[in-house]
Amino acid sequence: ATITIRRVCVGARHVRLYAQRHHHPGFVLQRVLPRTGGLVPWESYTVSTLDAAQNVYESISVPGSAIIKSHLYFGRVRTLATTPSTLTSATILFNTLLRIPSGGKVLVTFPTGYAIADPGWTLSGWVGLSAASTASIAGLTLTITSATAVAPMLGIQVTLSGVTTPPLNTIGTYMIVTQDSDGNVIEDAANIGGVGCYFLNECSGHGDCTLMSSKCICNAGWGAPTDISIGGAPDCSRRTCPSGLAWNDVPTAPTVAHTTLAECSNQGSCNRTSGVCNCFPGYTGSACDRMSCPNDCSGHGACLSLQEMATLTTAVPVASATTYSLWDATRIYGCVCDSSWPVGLEAGQTRVPEWFGADCSMRHCPSGDDPMTAVDETNCGGVAAPGGAVGAVGNLCYNECSGRGVCYYQSGQCRCFDGFEGLACNIQNVLFDDGNRSALDIALAGY
Repeated sequence: ATITIRRVCVGARHVRLYAQRHHHPGFVLQRVLPRTGGLVPWESYTVSTLDAAQNVYESISVPGSAIIKSHLYFGRVRTLATTPSTLTSATILFNTLLRIPSGGKVLVTFPTGYAIADPGWTLSGWVGLSAASTASIAGLTLTITSATAVAPMLGIQVTLSGVTTPPLNTIGTYMIVTQDSDGNVIEDAANIGGVGCYFLNECSGHGDCTLMSSKCICNAGWGAPTDISIGGAPDCSRRTCPSGLAWNDVPTAPTVAHTTLAECSNQGSCNRTSGVCNCFPGYTGSACDRMSCPNDCSGHGACLSLQEMATLTTAVPVASATTYSLWDATRIYGCVCDSSWPVGLEAGQTRVPEWFGADCSMRHCPSGDDPMTAVDETNCGGVAAPGGAVGAVGNLCYNECSGRGVCYYQSGQCRCFDGFEGLACNIQNVLFDDGNRSALDIALAGY
């Protein structure tokens, strides 16, 4: 037994017909020409199994599928009036490469925004199609059923009255489809434009041309109506950049400001080639819409927004967790510095972190109780912190080097005064006679 592969020509197309080997030795399963002789090549197929002498073993007729549709390479729809929302007529013109059989159909769909009076429409100016053809309107689709077969030709044309043009700056596409009498697609064009934007470089590939006003409606990021920019181009050839609430804004009331969107938030310049904001120093984000943290907090802290800081009890000045939702909640950022000791208002927590400064580049020295006083300077239980929050019993105040030394903030180490020692200078050397310190001693201590 052999496997047979046949190619047959139907109209302007070649269709491959395949055969598969039957499971029984000596038989071949063949997929053969349509019974209809090719007039409607997708109507049905006869599938037969044959023995080696070509005697039919089994045979069955099965439905086929339509020939792959072809693209309608030219189609155009033009209205007589070019003003918006105007009652007028529309002329439909197209070329075909494949035959439309008698009873076949031509479907023309208008874009959303048009209106077709039903009843009240008429067809005229028949070219290529018989005037005896019938037609109907369903919504925005005109269906013409051809009274005769139509050979492939150029310039098939018909004019539809009762058409109302869409509003100004409407975009969309027309669609023209030819079908056989069974509704199978022969040729179609689904993206037929309007009058075009030739003098606007057809919107540079970054927008849609309006149906009738030769105006580009640019895509987002290329000057779309929703883009916030003063630098777009009418032909959609220049990029726009992301926008955010303007840092510099004219107040509209005593407590109302920063409500206007601005490209790059008015704190950067837009690169019209890449569409990327070049932020001014101190600002970052795709729209320069938030502050940056100095030196990225020097590797000793986290860069957080005001909204995030409000939820923390470790951010300075220490306070209870709360919420913050004003306009700058997610825009103003700052460093919350790291600490090897617990920070906060609870028992055992100190009110300042180990690392400090705007960029967390400086380091606090150990804290301790001054051995020369009767009070405990580290006791902050019941004492109000800056901002008014009160520490719990056992909360610790920060007493740098116990008040008996000078802190080197670069290293976080105390230089104890004479007569004191320990990491926090909180141990008194009773054998040392404490005298007055000179200005030189103080200078050498780090000031």
